[in-house]
Amino acid sequence: MSNPLHQKDPKAHERPPIPLPDPDDVRHTFDVAMAKVRERRGFYAAMAALVLLVTIGVIFFLNLGPSVEPSEFAALWQRADAVKQKLRADESAAKEIAALESFLGEVRGTKAEGEALWLLGICHYREAWTADKATADERRPHLEKAIAFLSELEQPKFDELLITKQNWFTAGSAAPTAALLKQVRADLTWVDANAYTEPLPNPAVVAVLRTSEGDVHIQFFSELCPEHMKNFVTLARKGVYNDTLFHFVRKADAEKPLGVMGGDPFTFFYNDPQNKKHILRWGSGGVGYEMAPEAGRYRIAHRAGVVTSQMASDADWDNGVQFMIMTGTDVDLDKRHTPFAKVVEGQGIVDKLAARTTAGQHPTFKDDADFSTIATRDLIVDPATLHKVIIYENGKAMGHDFPLSEGEQSIATLSSAPVQPLEGDAAFCGRLLRKPDAQGEIRIGLDVPFPADIADPEKADPKGERIQRAAAGK
Repeated sequence: MSNPLHQKDPKAHERPPIPLPDPDDVRHTFDVAMAKVRERRGFYAAMAALVLLVTIGVIFFLNLGPSVEPSEFAALWQRADAVKQKLRADESAAKEIAALESFLGEVRGTKAEGEALWLLGICHYREAWTADKATADERRPHLEKAIAFLSELEQPKFDELLITKQNWFTAGSAAPTAALLKQVRADLTWVDANAYTEPLPNPAVVAVLRTSEGDVHIQFFSELCPEHMKNFVTLARKGVYNDTLFHFVRKADAEKPLGVMGGDPFTFFYNDPQNKKHILRWGSGGVGYEMAPEAGRYRIAHRAGVVTSQMASDADWDNGVQFMIMTGTDVDLDKRHTPFAKVVEGQGIVDKLAARTTAGQHPTFKDDADFSTIATRDLIVDPATLHKVIIYENGKAMGHDFPLSEGEQSIATLSSAPVQPLEGDAAFCGRLLRKPDAQGEIRIGLDVPFPADIADPEKADPKGERIQRAAAGK
């Protein structure tokens, strides 16, 4: 008989059955979990971003250069501002620059060193072209110092991106160190080669601007700006400037005009000074192309009587048609715009053109938000008219695409009597609005792009709103 203790129970090794989960319950549980994750994903993302920022901060801290006290930056810019105020007035800032040079020794080895070097390079470059410098011997030392300070910035320890952000004398970003160095060296070579003499305009070609205030005679810097001269002469002979308005005055402050702008074709097409939409278009017109800068940009200072090109603040090209006649000194434009001509007769007329009422002064517009920016508050709301520009070569009128009177054929017989606006097709000579994507020339060779705010150029009058106003008897 077998031992019952050794007998196996047939159910001894059987395990209770394990119930399988309901698929619907699993799906429900998963959905609930994912919902909670989605609810807190913003938190998880924020935590990940925080970890990343902390990591970047640690790396940045470990790579920091020598520290600099905030007071050092304040002292640096205080000295730089003293230089700036003198140079903006076209006065020598030699003493102020010397103080800035002395301060450079105090910030050597700190983060302020790069900024100090950059500022000293700019200051000496500007100092070289101030009004009291008339010879190469006076200009050369400052150009050489500018080269020396800017050359130091080519060392690997200086951050090029940081240096190029300086925005002291220009409306746009400052030129990179390499580009500025190239220009300073070119200026030094030119000064040495020419022993520096103030450029004189070419008397052989004269443009007479016949304005509603009187005649203004200009001559061109043909040697330094041959393409700008050729462009202005071509546009004038085609009639592009006829019956345009002097639409904007550049000011140093509320009372002191520095220059008056003209030549915009939109002031011909949209010529109603009482129409807000017309005024806001002024200054945005062109002829479908731009001009590359020429040597005059770096050789001629912006002082009273100089005729200079227009350009966008962050661009390196000049507007193909608009221009400004200076009534004062404006060093902010030096090395940025291209001066191409000079007034030789009628500067008093130019002063009158720039003395007109601006939107910021006019009761109707001064409190309007659209006329509160630097680009709109000095738009002239009672502008003088540029009736025509006549080009004379050696005293005789060149061929023009619009009629000249008998007395206008020679500069010697030119009458000072007020001129009358051209009429009919002669008034539109060389100017018709075109679609933005139109190709090729229109009529006599110039096509003026439609304003950007015309949504459907196909429905617009190709001769602009000027004809619509005339037809309505306004």
